[in-house]
Amino acid sequence: MVIFCCAVQCANRQGCKPNLAFYRIPFDADRRRRWVAAINRKDWQPSKYSRICSEHFFTRLGLQPCLLVHCTEISVLPPWK
Repeated sequence: MVIFCCAVQCANRQGCKPNLAFYRIPFDADRRRRWVAAINRKDWQPSKYSRICSEHFFTRLGLQPCLLVHCTEISVLPPWK
């Protein structure tokens, strides 16, 4: 199965760029709600297969992307255009 990013207008797929990571949407209800709100897709709910790529995560200072191994360390999603 090909892994792709669920962000609006993002064409990233597994293997398309070096150091690109994909993260599952959290199962914890509060974190899941915040991620779905940040992804901001109309009438969309993630499935167990939904992933978002590391290009959409930024450090708390917003200065550089986070390329982290554990999604529990990711804290900020930027708004989508």
